[in-house]
Amino acid sequence: MKKVTKKARKMANEAIATLHEPIYQFISKRVGGKRQKVGVLFGDVDKDGRVKIGWARAKVNHGDKFNPTRALNIAKGRAEAKEFFPICPSLYDDALEFSSRCERYFKQAKGFTVITKQPIVTKKEDVTVLDALLSGSDLDKI
Repeated sequence: MKKVTKKARKMANEAIATLHEPIYQFISKRVGGKRQKVGVLFGDVDKDGRVKIGWARAKVNHGDKFNPTRALNIAKGRAEAKEFFPICPSLYDDALEFSSRCERYFKQAKGFTVITKQPIVTKKEDVTVLDALLSGSDLDKI
């Protein structure tokens, strides 16, 4: 029986990981008494073998019109970004379900994006703390 080297096994795993097509899911919500598409979630495997998740959401209550092509482009860009964009609170539950779907679909993945919810900022002091967290600076200096 032929022995498989670590390098050959790694190359085979990378080839399997690249065979997967990215997946996406449109999000529908009730707006003005009708269900309509308002957002999209996008999942793909990067070159390191980690599953990356991106999202896009239109504010249809504020006059935005949902454009599926533009939403997919935004979600794909957020998935490919170096830093994870926190999920907006209205998509959080859908994103958790989508991440479990990604785990089932991308079985060969080596890691997954941790999904975090955007904090809801109501006070001016919270804005400075949020800016500090997003910029990576130390909170003790604020």
